[in-house]
Amino acid sequence: MMSTRFSATSRWALVAAIALSSGACRKAAPDEVVNTARTQTPKTPLPPASTGGTGGTTSGTTGSGGAGGAGTGGSAGNAGTGGSGADPTVPFSKAALLGAIANCAEDRYREFQELAALLDDKSHGGGLSLTDFAALRESWLVVMAKWQEVELFRFGPMARAVDPGGQDIRDQIYGWPLVSRCGIEERLVSRGYDAPDFGAALINVRGLAAFEFVSFYEGSDNACSQFSTINAHGTWAALGAREIAQRKLEYAAAVSRDVVTHVSALVSAWAPAGGNFRAQLLGAGNGSAVFASEQKALNAVSDALFYIELEAKDWKLGRPLGLGDCGAPSCPEALESLYARQSTAHLRHNLAGFRNLFQGCEAGNVGFGFDDWLRAVGASDLADRMLAALTRAEEAVATLDPPLEQALATEPSKVMDVYAAFKGLTDLLKTEFVTVLNLELPKTTQGDND
Repeated sequence: MMSTRFSATSRWALVAAIALSSGACRKAAPDEVVNTARTQTPKTPLPPASTGGTGGTTSGTTGSGGAGGAGTGGSAGNAGTGGSGADPTVPFSKAALLGAIANCAEDRYREFQELAALLDDKSHGGGLSLTDFAALRESWLVVMAKWQEVELFRFGPMARAVDPGGQDIRDQIYGWPLVSRCGIEERLVSRGYDAPDFGAALINVRGLAAFEFVSFYEGSDNACSQFSTINAHGTWAALGAREIAQRKLEYAAAVSRDVVTHVSALVSAWAPAGGNFRAQLLGAGNGSAVFASEQKALNAVSDALFYIELEAKDWKLGRPLGLGDCGAPSCPEALESLYARQSTAHLRHNLAGFRNLFQGCEAGNVGFGFDDWLRAVGASDLADRMLAALTRAEEAVATLDPPLEQALATEPSKVMDVYAAFKGLTDLLKTEFVTVLNLELPKTTQGDND
C-alpha cells in the first residue's frame, strides 16, 4: 500500500493597464521568505462543489468579509483570515510552498505510474481476445482520470524542453491535441506498432490519446485519404473488420508499454537516484543549477496553472464552441475525447488538479498552496475570489448534463456557460494573480487578449 502521503514584452502592458484601471498598485517582489510573524489558522477543508445549498468558499475558520463561494441559490460564505497549511505553527515561506508542491507532484506522478502499470498488465494479458476491449476501456478511464489531474503539474521534466528543467515528457505520454487517426491506421496496416523504434514515432500516433482511439472506436473504416497507401493499394480493405480489431488490441499493448516507459522516466527524473529534479526545485536560489531563486522556481510552477487557460478554456471548450481559431460556427471535431466521450470528466479532473496546486494537496485541500502565498502578502481578498471562481467552474462542469459531446450540439448555451465560468477564473489568474505575486505570464499566454 502507498504511504499516507502517496494516497492522499507585450503582455505586461495589458497587465499593468488592468491593474491601474482597478486602482491597484504593483507590489514590490515579496521577500524570498515571507513570515507574517503571527500564528495563522489552518485551512478548513472545503466541501465539494454543489448546485445548491449555502455555497461559499471558506478559506479559514475565523474572520469575515471578502468574496465567498458561489453555491447556486445560496448565500456566499465568509472569507477567513487565511491558512498556512496543515500545521498552524508553521509560518508561510516560499521554501515551504516549494516543498509542498514537490511532494504533491511526486505523489501524483507515482499514483499515475501505478495505474499505468495496471493498464499495461491488462493490455499484455495472455491471449487477449476481442472480448477484452471492455476491460481495457475501464482501465483507460481510471488512468485518464488521474492523468487529467497530473496535467496541472506540467513543470520541470514534465514541461517542454524550452522551459526550466523541461524534458518534454508530458507530450510523450499524452500528446493531445496532436492526434492523427490516419497515422494510427497506417501503422495498423504496417504493424508499425511492433517496430523497435515505435517509441520514437511522432507523438500523434502514440500515448493515451492513441490508446483511446484503438480501444474505443469500433468501426472498420479509416480516416485516410484515397491517396494514402492503405487505400490506394487496398491493404486496409484486405485486412477485414476482425483483423483490424485484433491489431487494435496489439496497438493498445504497444502504447501502454510506451506510456509506462515514459512515466517511469518522469518518476526517475525527480528521484535522488535519478535526475533529482526535486533537489533542483527545493534548492532554488541555494545551489540549484536550474533556478536562480525561489521566485524563479515558483514562476515555473505557476506556469502550470495556465493549463486551465490555454488547454482547458481555449482548446477543450473554445475551439468546439467555434471560438478562437475554429473558423466555423462550431468545431465538434476539436473535442478532446471523441471516442470515449469523456470530455466533461476530463475538465472536472483538470479543475481538481488546479485546486490541488492552488489551494493545497493534502486531504481536504489543506497544506500550502498559492492561495497561502497570496494571503501572506496581504491579498486574501484575491485568494478568496479565485477560490470562489474555481468553485463556480466546478459547479458549471458538474451541471453539464448531457455530456459535453452531446450538449455542444443540443444545448450549446450550457457549454458556453462552462466556458464563461472558466474565463472568470482565468481572467483573475492572468491579471491580478501574476501582478500581485510579481510572476511572469507563460509565453503561451502572452498576446492572448480573451
